[in-house]
Amino acid sequence: MCKAKREGKIFVISAPSGTGKSTVVKYIMKKNPYIKRSISYTTRFPREDEVDKKDYFFITPLEFKRKIKEGFFVEWAMVHGRYYGTSCSFINEVIKNGKKALLVIDVQGALQIRRKCPRNSILIFLLPPSLKELGKRLKKRGTETAKNFIQRLRTAKKEFHKIKYYDYLIVNDRIEGAAKEIKKILDSGGKIGKNNS
Repeated sequence: MCKAKREGKIFVISAPSGTGKSTVVKYIMKKNPYIKRSISYTTRFPREDEVDKKDYFFITPLEFKRKIKEGFFVEWAMVHGRYYGTSCSFINEVIKNGKKALLVIDVQGALQIRRKCPRNSILIFLLPPSLKELGKRLKKRGTETAKNFIQRLRTAKKEFHKIKYYDYLIVNDRIEGAAKEIKKILDSGGKIGKNNS
């Protein structure tokens, strides 16, 4: 896995729910058409503005479990009671063709990618300005029950303990500013000075 003559790069962005990663990534993709965006598979229901096969591949838990058995995923994880995963074929194609790809996945998945593709993976963690601000953003989103809200904040605290495994830490206090910082990393191929070493 992840061995090729050409050096494709896998850029992984992780962030707690409510940090604004989807908004930042949409901004990045508009400005960087040369980056291939991975479309994750998930068993969760689509949100109002999400489109199947564009934002995610929405599949049933049964289909997901079958794909796990078949070895379809390079990484997969259960997050807040739903499965998420990235296909092996996508990663292999990027590595083989020397391309750059962007994955938006949780910490569990990011660490699986690092373990399987240590030479080709660059891990970026997007942080909220503060835990208090994260709480405000989650409430503003209006998609969380009180129970889910508490669970997401607990998960965020756990994820903060894993940031030592990431190459870059970016604070999302302004979408455009965070996106520009990530763009610099992408343009350099992950060769600019790492701020988490």
